[in-house]
Amino acid sequence: MNYYECLEYLENNIIQFHQKGKLAFHKGFDKTNQLLAYLNHPEKNISCIHIAGTNGKGSSCHILSYYLSKKGYKIGLFSSPHLIDYRERFKINNELIAENFIVSFINNHKEAIEKIQPSFFELSFAMAMDFFYQLKVDYAIIETGLGGRWDSTNIIQPILSIITNVSVDHSDILGNTIEEIALEKAGIIKEDTNVVLGLPENNEAIKVFQKEAKAKNAPICKASELNQNEIEEIKNLVEILNLPEFQYFNICTCYQSIKVLNKIGFIDNIDNFSTLIKEFFSVENIPGRWQILQKNPQIILDVGHNEAAIQQIFKNVSSIHHAQLHIITGFMKDKNVLQLLDYFPLNAQYYFTEANSSRAMPHKELQNLAAQKGIAGISFPSTFLAWSFVKKQIESEDLLLVIGSFYILSEFLKVYDKQEI
Repeated sequence: MNYYECLEYLENNIIQFHQKGKLAFHKGFDKTNQLLAYLNHPEKNISCIHIAGTNGKGSSCHILSYYLSKKGYKIGLFSSPHLIDYRERFKINNELIAENFIVSFINNHKEAIEKIQPSFFELSFAMAMDFFYQLKVDYAIIETGLGGRWDSTNIIQPILSIITNVSVDHSDILGNTIEEIALEKAGIIKEDTNVVLGLPENNEAIKVFQKEAKAKNAPICKASELNQNEIEEIKNLVEILNLPEFQYFNICTCYQSIKVLNKIGFIDNIDNFSTLIKEFFSVENIPGRWQILQKNPQIILDVGHNEAAIQQIFKNVSSIHHAQLHIITGFMKDKNVLQLLDYFPLNAQYYFTEANSSRAMPHKELQNLAAQKGIAGISFPSTFLAWSFVKKQIESEDLLLVIGSFYILSEFLKVYDKQEI
């Protein structure tokens, strides 16, 4: 099979979360263990940094990867989901892995894959471990897929665990309270392994983390414990770069993580941090994380799809000069969408749509839920039709925000690339 045939094989033969939801989430490590054992356990020969959290883990992964690679280390990065290209999940020093690695892996191991029958995420994680081992990375940054305790990535023994923050999301799998969700995230805390806790802090979650860390003799370091000079430096950096507030949280988390890595002897020094962060935000546009596609009119994408993320998104919007706000949005039907809609502004033009997924909330249902909150808008059965309509309405001083499900953003990017304003 060539690259595109391999992608088609994965799409048609491997169970995926975006289609099956929690049915694609295998609680435990049986299939992951089988795959990694078949591959001779590459994960046992890789130094990993493990990142969990409700929001911010994707941005933090990319920031850390950029910083460490610029310090001269060979860095593997495994993150998910992807928006356009499957290879977005596997990066070496911030570059997508070559297509031939995917092709070789699928063709060489197809028989074992069909025997073990892993989920899409389990297969992708095992593939990442194999790639990073073959390419002899110095460190691999591993983002959890869902939760932490039972996430297939939690089979690794990291050199550092990072938990960015905790808020309510994926309640059908992780729990309905902050304490329950924090306990799932705390599952990545390992015996005698340093832990960094990010921002913003939640007191209920902190108590859970502290209890888990104490039981495992795992030293805790908080991003909130940065000294005043460090905090001021990061605040000035955020202001100079005109970054949204959530990136202040992520930068603080990353800086504290870098300090810990230096303290425990994994990186030589922590100089040039501000310079490299400036460089990162000038050359990198993290896919789906406050991703600015264009200006005049301005189009911004963000994958925020839980309460904390939605609140932050509209806080960011309020600081941007614009005439009319346009919003294309869609969600999965297992989200508490009615609660999320409480944070949506009434003075925007809305275009409700749905992803091409059996888990997607139907566009008419989303439109009806929004109406219950006094939010009026037009609905479209596809992101393509929504964009085709919106691009004729939007004017140069306006702002278009595309938010919600990863899969809405993925589909939007595909149609946008074909026909920009």
